[in-house]
Amino acid sequence: MDFSSFFLFMGQQTPIIIIFAFLYCFLNRQGASRLLFLLLFSMIMNAALKCFFKMPLKPHMADQNWYAFPSGHMQMCVVFYGYVGWLMRNQTKWVWALLPLLGLYGWALIDQNYHDLADVLAGAAVGVVLLALFLWLETMRWIQEKWRFTGVLLLPFTVVLLFYITGAVSQKVAHAWQAQGGLLGLSAGLLCCHRFFSLFSPFKIKAVHTTVGLLGFCGL
Repeated sequence: MDFSSFFLFMGQQTPIIIIFAFLYCFLNRQGASRLLFLLLFSMIMNAALKCFFKMPLKPHMADQNWYAFPSGHMQMCVVFYGYVGWLMRNQTKWVWALLPLLGLYGWALIDQNYHDLADVLAGAAVGVVLLALFLWLETMRWIQEKWRFTGVLLLPFTVVLLFYITGAVSQKVAHAWQAQGGLLGLSAGLLCCHRFFSLFSPFKIKAVHTTVGLLGFCGL
């Protein structure tokens, strides 16, 4: 594994799943659930932006029916590690090390010839905007009280984005629709757990919440 491949690994499924599972099971279940809402919405937004700009992938990439700008991998990493860092900001000073690591991840995408600089910078910028927007919304009291409804509250925005995606390209953008299903399914699962399992013992409640959360993230 060369230098850039090492940093590229941080954007792969394995480290992200391990970090999410640890966060969800041991540190901050509610924060991890909110992170999942953000990731799902980010997927839909990235698909809509790709369909708007329609900048093709590099010739050597396998899927020539999809687009490169903005980089979905860079956007997802900024959203994921940025939100994890925000949740952990009061628990460890090492969280600020994520900033140079994200920069090195963007460099690795370019070095490995997956994206151009413009793709990476745009993905990072969109990720920062989405992250800042979600963190700002979470300061509102009614959002804090109704956070389990996030998938439903986002529906007016995601429906518009999905209709735009459908009209902008001829192919079916399955991952965007799957993300929409994930948003609604996550809200439904969290609301059901909150309403119907509240009478269980604390151990059973934790077991149910853990199972629902991990299954949801594996589905993502």
